[in-house]
Amino acid sequence: MEGTLEDAIERVVEAGGGQVGAIDPIPGVGRFTYAIDTEGNVFGIMEPQRDRS
Repeated sequence: MEGTLEDAIERVVEAGGGQVGAIDPIPGVGRFTYAIDTEGNVFGIMEPQRDRS
């Protein structure tokens, strides 16, 4: 899936789900958050860090 973590959350919300909690940074790895679907299933979404130095 292409795009940012915010893009992914937007698609989840458009499909009737929602975001659970804040977007958290994972130093050296990227950013992560949880979402919930329309049936109550919680799942994680991660955006990898783009500039791995």
